[in-house]
Amino acid sequence: MCVPEENNRVLVDRLVEATNGSPPFIAIVGYSFAKNDLSYHDNVSLEFFRERFRDYRGEVFVFEPDANNLQNMTTMLADTFRARKVIGVNTFWNVLAHAYLRTVNAPEVRSINWTYQKLLDDHRGPRSFP
Repeated sequence: MCVPEENNRVLVDRLVEATNGSPPFIAIVGYSFAKNDLSYHDNVSLEFFRERFRDYRGEVFVFEPDANNLQNMTTMLADTFRARKVIGVNTFWNVLAHAYLRTVNAPEVRSINWTYQKLLDDHRGPRSFP
């Protein structure tokens, strides 16, 4: 943790495998490429994604609970990838995890977003959520 990446074959192979194909959308969940004050610790991954998804035409969703980080990430990704549709989603991790599990375990559920919003409504917000 908090150690800059090294450009090595194992990392590059993993990045190639993770980005194989043409995804209909990209979801970045709570990941900032390890931004510190001056740069990114995960600069190898950031550069790889920058080249792989330059001018990406699909939607890029950024899930993040901190509003400042969310704004910084959406701006950086829009600039970095020149993506046209970068959508920031302010998310509470505990509610998102429950919504995800409910959606995966019950395919008849409408969508993860619907489930997420319903959980927030039913429990009157993230603070009282179990």
